[in-house]
Amino acid sequence: AMRVYEDTILNRNPQPNMTMLPRALNLAAKFNNVIGASNLIEFGDTLYTLFQASNTHWYVAKKPAIGGAWVEYDLSNVFNNPIGDLPGMDAHYRGAISIDKKGYIHVIANTYRSQIRYIRSTSPLNITKWTEASMVGTNEAELSYPTFINSVSDSTLMFLYRDGNSFDGDAYLNIYNSTTETWSRRCQLTNGDGYNFYWNTVQVDNNGRLHISGLWRTSPGAPTAEDITYFYSDDYGSNWFEYDGTPLSLPITKAAVNPIFETPQDTGLINQTGMGVDSLGRVSIVTTLLDSLGNLNYYQLSLVDSVWSSRFISTYKSGERPDFVYHYGFGRPSVFTIKDRSYALWSNRF
Repeated sequence: AMRVYEDTILNRNPQPNMTMLPRALNLAAKFNNVIGASNLIEFGDTLYTLFQASNTHWYVAKKPAIGGAWVEYDLSNVFNNPIGDLPGMDAHYRGAISIDKKGYIHVIANTYRSQIRYIRSTSPLNITKWTEASMVGTNEAELSYPTFINSVSDSTLMFLYRDGNSFDGDAYLNIYNSTTETWSRRCQLTNGDGYNFYWNTVQVDNNGRLHISGLWRTSPGAPTAEDITYFYSDDYGSNWFEYDGTPLSLPITKAAVNPIFETPQDTGLINQTGMGVDSLGRVSIVTTLLDSLGNLNYYQLSLVDSVWSSRFISTYKSGERPDFVYHYGFGRPSVFTIKDRSYALWSNRF
């Protein structure tokens, strides 16, 4: 069941298990938004994070999962600075971090409709020694939205990204071989064909099932968002199915997949929100949607026993539209799970 808590006091009364990052963040844009970037991972008993500081440099930092202090490293100090300087104050230039089975750390940053900028640690779990790395080498000319994916069951490392633009983008999934230390193309996941598929937070459950949901857009403008879609794979991306087991041909197109929530354009949807999968395999997606009175609110879709249900989980009287989201602070929702419970988390100024 989804638990919803409003007017949280966490920011006013930090809890004992909360910790501050070692330096101030770049708040000029949402570079460090956890919805938009895979920037925190736990490996063993240690936390690793990637963040952009107020000086616009990307840092990797690590600390014990419980207690201890952060140790950081400025990635601009890597030889020849492969990550490069921040191209502009645009949160699309996001970063992503992950760790493979052997403990090597992978980082991608400063990529938006551009060639990949990718480094890997030269020794396991070492945040101070790096080398420039490469992926597959094709369909990477306009790379955006770098997303590392780790399997909970066996630490298989995958990488999802878009090649193209917001009205005609293709999604690709790569998989990493930790023995040969090379990447290969698992599949072309989607073919834009006049659309772009924007995925939500990607999840791999305890059984190794890869869950992906999202929506489609036909332009750079958020009001063209429509039709929430969901599909899954049980073999790390070779074969894909709709929620009811209907097989899908690759690459997936908007015309070929049935939406789980058929929604016209201009109804309040915003791309790239939260999805969680609890210990029982139940899927929860939280997005934004205009209610019957025209107020933008948070909306949950749940998959339980092969049946989707939905409901509003907030009652704001905002009257705001999703194309105002960056200006008025109606934040993208995230979803996290603890055992058989799912929780929605968001921030806004209403």
